[in-house]
Amino acid sequence: MRQFVALTLIDALWYDEAMMDRPIRYKCSRLKWIGASWLLCLAAYAGTVVSRVEPADVAVRYTRACQDGTWDMVVKMTAWMRDRLDRVAAKDASSAKREAVVKELSDSLRQRTAEGNRLRSEGIEDVYLFAPGATVRLLRTDAGRTDLDRPVCGRAWLEVTYPTRENAPRDEKGRAIRSLVAGLNASGDGLILKARVLGNAEIDMDSITYRWDDAGGYKGRIEP
Repeated sequence: MRQFVALTLIDALWYDEAMMDRPIRYKCSRLKWIGASWLLCLAAYAGTVVSRVEPADVAVRYTRACQDGTWDMVVKMTAWMRDRLDRVAAKDASSAKREAVVKELSDSLRQRTAEGNRLRSEGIEDVYLFAPGATVRLLRTDAGRTDLDRPVCGRAWLEVTYPTRENAPRDEKGRAIRSLVAGLNASGDGLILKARVLGNAEIDMDSITYRWDDAGGYKGRIEP
């Protein structure tokens, strides 16, 4: 460790001297390089680098997995599904058992029903919410909920817009939703937390619009 520190400091000093004849934008003070060297040394000594999970990154990866039908990824990123896999592994460490549960969960995600495609007060399953072809746009992030099963590192709010009525979720009156805003809560270990009875996402009910530009669609915003 001491040799590493000495060599790093020598390299930093050499770099400072070597850059003296370069244009000013390339120069860096000796103290900055020494400080950076010490930080690298401390990180190497500790053996770990702490990184913060960004809820927006987690939410985007999760929604893409839902839209692409990458069900094994959806299972891995959903907190309650991961908890179930952990319980299975605690009872039976065989990979066959775990793979069987992953297949069972993946098969359930593939299923589509007209009844399941309705947004209710209890929510809607994510596979309908983040439908293939829908445009998902990140709006903002905030601190997230404080009453979920795991600590939340943040929540990402996403605007979801559906291209056609055929692949859009319906409200309780059976009308095709054009767009809405949904929030996904992420844990510190990069998992999506369950925030509703149905599905993981919180739905901003006031954000729902029904504007369709095709001849047979709704015109303007219609309140449910």
